[in-house]
Parts: sequence; structure tokens; C-alpha cells
Amino acid sequence: MWKLYLVISIIPISLYSEDLYLEKIGTFEGRGYCRDIVVDGKYAYIATGKRGVSIIDITDPSSPKKISNVASMAYTYSLDIQGFNLFIADGKAGVRVIDIRDKGNPRQIGFISTGYLSLDIEVSGDNGYVAEGKGGIRIIDISKPSFPLEVTRYKDSLDVVSLDIVDGYAYLADKRGVFILDIRKPDSLNNPVRIGKIDSVENVISDGRWIFFSGKERGFVVSNIADLRYPITQSLYGYSDIKDIFLSGFYLYLAQGDFGIRILNILVPFSPMLVNQTRLPEEAIGIYQSSNLLYVVCGYDGLRVYRIRRD
Repeated sequence: MWKLYLVISIIPISLYSEDLYLEKIGTFEGRGYCRDIVVDGKYAYIATGKRGVSIIDITDPSSPKKISNVASMAYTYSLDIQGFNLFIADGKAGVRVIDIRDKGNPRQIGFISTGYLSLDIEVSGDNGYVAEGKGGIRIIDISKPSFPLEVTRYKDSLDVVSLDIVDGYAYLADKRGVFILDIRKPDSLNNPVRIGKIDSVENVISDGRWIFFSGKERGFVVSNIADLRYPITQSLYGYSDIKDIFLSGFYLYLAQGDFGIRILNILVPFSPMLVNQTRLPEEAIGIYQSSNLLYVVCGYDGLRVYRIRRD
């Protein structure tokens, strides 16, 4: 019995103390302001503001090559992929659906306009969830991608700039904190749970039990929501200028603007351990991790590809 307890205690300590190292292996000097990235198989899709979306072949991550571009109708803030469809949050132009089966010749097949700003999008099943600033959160039916339809909208004085969708709940980054909205019944959305702590939240990510979110300047917060009635929230100090957050397993990847990249081991979420800090000559804006590779988009300086090593 004592041996069993010893093994259980050693494994977490081992995982928690491991440092990670980043080796830069590839770059892509793109045009436009690179602000968001999604990786799907051998391709990376980069939101580049007024220039739309760049589709990049990363079959050889040491030599990324641009294949094509999807022009913006306004300003491309965010994107997501499901199957052979690319969903674009295109600012004042609303949400656009692009068929990407032919990577060299993407074509728009669907579109839904908005009276607000489409700032962030996440797709799950037959629905797309859109952060629309003062328009709150909009849910659209994408079961027929060529003809997306609005299902509902929830505003209630919200100003939603980004969101994360996990297990039937929407986690909304708002000017007054994070709001958690039960979206399992889209026809009856009401009474979201608010987690304040900091104002002007810009980024939020969750695994359904923990939430990590950041504000404009120095705010970085973790909250345990195992019981939504009694969330336990704690500020994490020493972090600022967080532009993007990516969660994978026990690791949290932060794009910290002029402060570069940080990787945190969150095996103990209220006391994360810094396992890598890498300064960049440019501003880290968006971040995405896949397998042993880390993709970072850096504003006007394009894409950087790193190999993650555990020496």
C-alpha cells in the first residue's frame, strides 16, 4: 500500500517540475496584421485583419509556404474550422463560411450579416457562437453551411470581445468580467454567472472545470468552477499584456505581446509553474499548439514555428 501511495505522489511532482524548451525552426513573413491562428492537419490559417485569411502549407514546418488568401470584406478578427469549412468573424461584415477543400482556391459558400462587430467565433456541432461586442453573443445554425441562420442572441448589457465554448456552456470575455452562460437550450438563455475580479477581460479559456482569463493590462485570473454556485477565484501576479491563451493538457501557452511567450504548467492551477519564457524580437499576438510544435503569430512580422523540447 505504501508503494502505491509513493508512485501517486511522485508522478505529479515529476510533471510539475519539468522545463520545456523552444527551438525556432521556421518562419513565414506574411503581409497584413497577423492576429489569430488555427492549425488543422498540414495547414495553418492566419487571420490578417484587412487582408483577410492566409492559408499556409506547414507540411514542412521549417519552411511554411503560402498557398492562397481569402480576402476580407471588412476586418478579419478570428476564425475556426469544422470539416471542410472555414468560419470567419469578419468584423462589420458578419460571419462568412469558406469552402476549403481546394486549399489553392477557397471559395465563399455562406454568409450572415450583423448589425454589430463579429470579433470572435467558435463552432461546435451544428452551431456557431459569435462574440459581437455590444451585440453580446450570437448563436447561428450552421447545419447548412451555405445558408447560416441566426438562432438567437443574448445581450443584456454585455460587451463580449471573445469567448470559449465547452460542454454546453459559453465563457464570455466582457468589459465587466467573465460571464458563464448555459447554452444547452438556446431558446431560453438567461441568468449568466458573473466572475468579476478584473474588468475589461479580453481573453478567456476553460476546460469546463477551470477558467483562465486576462484583462487589458496586468490582470490574469484563474477560477475553479466545479460548482458554479460558488466559484473560487484567484489573481495570478507578474503577468501582463496577454494577447492570447491556448490550453492543452496540463500546459497553458501565453502570447504576451512585447513580453514574448510564456508556458505554464497548470497541474496545480492556483499555483502555476513557469516552464518556459521566450522573448521575441516582435510582438506575440496569437498562439496555437499542436503535437510538439508551437505556432506564434506576431503582428506585422508574420508566423514563427517552434519545436517544443523536453531536455
